[in-house]
Amino acid sequence: MYEIASKVEKHDEDIKELKIDIKDLYAKTSLLTELSISIKTLAENLKDVKQTVVEIKKDQDEFKDEVQALKHIPVQSKAKMFDKAVIAVVSAIGGGILMYLLKVALPQFFS
Repeated sequence: MYEIASKVEKHDEDIKELKIDIKDLYAKTSLLTELSISIKTLAENLKDVKQTVVEIKKDQDEFKDEVQALKHIPVQSKAKMFDKAVIAVVSAIGGGILMYLLKVALPQFFS
C-alpha cells in the first residue's frame, strides 16, 4: 500500500508540474500570438509607408519640372527683351535710312 501511496504522491507532483508547464505554454502562446499580430500590423504599415514614398517621389518629380520651368522664365524674359531691343535699334536705323533716302529722293518735301 505504501507503494501505491508513493506512486499517487509522485503522480500528484507530476500533475502539478504539468499544470505549471501548461500555464507557461499558454502564456508563451499568447505572447507569440501578440507578436504575430504585431508583425502583421507592422508589415501592413510598411506597405502604406512604401506607397506614401512612391507618391512623394511622384510629387517631387512634378515639383522638379515646375522648378525647371520657373528657372527658364527669367531667361525667356531676357530673350524677349533682347529681341525687342534689337527690333527697336533696327527699326530706328531703318527709319533713319528711309528718311535720308526720302530726303535725297524728294528734297522738295523736306525743305
